[in-house]
Amino acid sequence: MDYFEFDDARNIIQYLIDEGAAVLYGLDDQGEEIYTFDLDKVATLMPELHALMMEDIDQSLISLLERDLIEVEYDENLNASFKLSPLGEQAVRELGLDIPPSNEE
Repeated sequence: MDYFEFDDARNIIQYLIDEGAAVLYGLDDQGEEIYTFDLDKVATLMPELHALMMEDIDQSLISLLERDLIEVEYDENLNASFKLSPLGEQAVRELGLDIPPSNEE
């Protein structure tokens, strides 16, 4: 399915929900819906949308890294994992958000 065959975002989301690639996660403070996505399924169903999503994620991660808000760690297979830096934790607390406890402790 081509991403550009849809006339609006609501139809795209509904298609992804119907195909098991998106799930409603909750609502933000303004009542807007928040979704989680199975990116592997999105890649299969709508490669162009997947590419746009990955580009956006990459840009966001780079921005957070450049601001020292997150840190990246690599395992023995060079798989990256990200966590809040001390500066990032401070920024999150200043926003009044809770930080879940780390599994490392």
